[in-house]
Amino acid sequence: MGEYTAAVRYIQWCIANFGTDDITLAIYCIRMATTYKELGEYEDALAYMRKSAPFFFQKGKSGPVAGYYLNCFYYSLGLIYLGRKEYYIAIYIFQKLLEQWKDVTKEVRLITKDIASEEGWEWLSTWEGNSDELAKAYNNLGFVYMSLKQYHAAYHYLSKGVELQLKCLPQKYYHLAVSFINLGRLNQYLMDYHNALKYFTKAVDILKVSRRPNHASTMDIYTRIGEVYELQCDYPMALESYQNAFNHATEISEIIKQLVNIVRMYNKMKQHKQAIEVSERAAQLCREHSLSITLIFAKKDNVMLYK
Repeated sequence: MGEYTAAVRYIQWCIANFGTDDITLAIYCIRMATTYKELGEYEDALAYMRKSAPFFFQKGKSGPVAGYYLNCFYYSLGLIYLGRKEYYIAIYIFQKLLEQWKDVTKEVRLITKDIASEEGWEWLSTWEGNSDELAKAYNNLGFVYMSLKQYHAAYHYLSKGVELQLKCLPQKYYHLAVSFINLGRLNQYLMDYHNALKYFTKAVDILKVSRRPNHASTMDIYTRIGEVYELQCDYPMALESYQNAFNHATEISEIIKQLVNIVRMYNKMKQHKQAIEVSERAAQLCREHSLSITLIFAKKDNVMLYK
């Protein structure tokens, strides 16, 4: 949190010293808006988006460069409404973003039609836009539809996002892991546990090389794997997964949560002695840190999204 408040001060300084022309001011306003979004201060975020809007919607602003900046505006605005859980507005904005990418590709083709080589034109004729940026939009649309429990629509957009990412990103890139986690979660909701485990395992393989061992995503994915095995009544594998999640937990509330998961598995395996030992450890941590088990488990797990 401290990093974001420092970022706010830095961007304010940049606006005061460098925001003399429209485009620079608009870009800094978007950066400020996304920073406030990360802080959960959505009204301030929207206020800065409104400050940037006149530049992007000026009459006479056209061409692929202006279109690209407008894409950045739509993407940031969509993330803010996503954070506010105003899902239908977020859907509208991300769909506008996809339409805007179509306009940008048309303008690029129009400009390069007479100067592109035969090979270059063949590539441009099928180009849909920046693959990574499009993939983020598709994946965030998938997240929205998953939040609305419209799982078939979610699968459509998440699959399109992963298809694009596999073409343009390295095989061990972190954003691919995020996509696999979301696809795994979706298959878990649909009770397709085989595919859920397949996507979760792919995500783990990427996280092992793309993030530090104690990264929160690693603990989260092991927890999800444990949930799937538990739903299949494979308690030994669920226990192993929850133990892996415990080994990667850093926050005390997450450590306690994993201990409780482990206790539950020991009980289901009728290993009551081990269950008592671990439950006593969890209770001791709760007392030491004045935490309530009920409050720890009241926190909902969210699907991962792109920032």
